Amino acid sequence: MIPIRYACSILLFFFCCSLLTAQSPTRPNALIFKRIVTDYHIPMTGDLMSFENYRGGFEIDYLRNISRRLNAVIPAKVSVINLPGEDENRTTVSIDGLVQLQYFEYKNRLIPYGLLGAGAVFEENADMNLQIPIGVGLNIRLGNYAYINLQTEFRKSLSPDRDNIQHGIGFGLMVGKVSEDIDTTQLLVGTDYDGDGISNDKDACPELPGPAAFQGCPDTDADGIADNEDDCPELAGISQLGGCPDTDEDGLSDPQDECPEEAGPAANNGCPIADRDGDGFEDLEDDCPAQPGTVRGCPDTDGDGTPDSEDRCPRSPGPLNAQGCPDTDQDGLDDGKDRCPNMAGDASNNGCPEIKQEDRATLEYAIQAVQFETGKEQLKTESYAILNRVADILNRYPDYRLIISGHTDDVGTEENNLVLSERRAKACYDYLSERGIPTERLSYAGYGESNPIAENTDATGRQLNRRVEFDLVPR
Repeated sequence: MIPIRYACSILLFFFCCSLLTAQSPTRPNALIFKRIVTDYHIPMTGDLMSFENYRGGFEIDYLRNISRRLNAVIPAKVSVINLPGEDENRTTVSIDGLVQLQYFEYKNRLIPYGLLGAGAVFEENADMNLQIPIGVGLNIRLGNYAYINLQTEFRKSLSPDRDNIQHGIGFGLMVGKVSEDIDTTQLLVGTDYDGDGISNDKDACPELPGPAAFQGCPDTDADGIADNEDDCPELAGISQLGGCPDTDEDGLSDPQDECPEEAGPAANNGCPIADRDGDGFEDLEDDCPAQPGTVRGCPDTDGDGTPDSEDRCPRSPGPLNAQGCPDTDQDGLDDGKDRCPNMAGDASNNGCPEIKQEDRATLEYAIQAVQFETGKEQLKTESYAILNRVADILNRYPDYRLIISGHTDDVGTEENNLVLSERRAKACYDYLSERGIPTERLSYAGYGESNPIAENTDATGRQLNRRVEFDLVPR
């Protein structure tokens, strides 16, 4: 058991040291007197609502302010504890070393903080054990010299079964010599952090040294405007522009001026009015400032009043309501929507004329009438007549194109049939091209034996499958 006189001696020694080390004319110190309660059961049971195991004690702290955010604290405590599994209470004496990381603002009355440290606990009828406290707290200012302290901490012991929870409420007082020019409202913080001779409560920039003329704020660019009011603290400027310069003197500060060395109106972001493309339209009003043009500064190739960027037919003049497209075939559908702009047709057929029945019949007849040498892509001479008729149909429908598809039966390998079908389709393509049909109106492809129209089980079916199809479609 620790003698009471021994515990009191420790506290008395600590109290004397606190008073001796508290004499600081520049940073305030504090003594805090607390009532504490401790529970060794909660860390084992996890029952936070069980209050019957709390035991009381007293604590005295010496607090030393290190910086605006940091305090060093030495708490000394005497308390009664109740250990799990024991009926008898025990007396403990402890001393800790803590650091507090606080959230401090100069005018706030509430100062929250977190804490971390280490401490030695001398326990009655037991060896000393080391504990690591971690917790949170709150200081509530009452006036120039006093505040209330609330704190809770979890204490992790390096000895078994000694983890505990501790709560405290106390009263703090500033101590030590404080000169008259120090503002005591700056509790727990230095009164002149930047050392410029202006106390924090009167210093508009308490962490940056500056002259009294600027309420303690510096003037880095020496333009007569304090940095805290200067939008450009590193560039000398004028007060009318918030301390920013105006190199080109156009009334727009350099940071807001896209052309800070060339005067220009604010409407043009400080840049001079220009006509870069030389079309007579100022860049501010020119929809195409990099291209000369006649319609809102944009080119209009066909001269129909619709700029090329909006003209669906930029090389053929047309009315504005048709987005610059004419109606060449006068069928009521403008060329931009008409798939057959050179032949009048019904709108339901996209402006294309219907293929006459006799012409469709000719194309159907050509499927079997076009013949080739056996196993080859060479056209038989009797195929020329029907291909000439196909060419005539194409000439009658200039806005249509022809799709040529080659097909075979299943005799031979699939690879060979695919090659043969494509070559036969190309033979028709070449013949029609030689007859004067533009190649952009023709296309061909081979499908081999993949699309039969009859069974390949007899000669009749295989003959039907050996074919070239001709499909006439709008361009």
